[in-house]
Amino acid sequence: MLTACSKTFAALQLLRTMNPQMIAMDEITEQDDADACRIIAGSGVTLLATLHGDIEPADPGKTIRSLTKDGVFHRIIYIKRDKGRWNYMESKC
Repeated sequence: MLTACSKTFAALQLLRTMNPQMIAMDEITEQDDADACRIIAGSGVTLLATLHGDIEPADPGKTIRSLTKDGVFHRIIYIKRDKGRWNYMESKC
């Protein structure tokens, strides 16, 4: 774990120094986060990313939409709570 730095800096440091098989990033909303995701995905490392909020399958949000268009993600899992039950829907990119 890295502390006292941005998640973008931490993710890129891990990529450069630790030879990871996977990097997980929470809350991909900023342009710097999206740029780091592109670098990680381009390096062959598996990327697991989250985005919280009311994102619907028909409109995955500007940041996720641009990353999906660039081939960074292969699938998106939507999780929604409805009437006390969790519903999961997969969308392949």
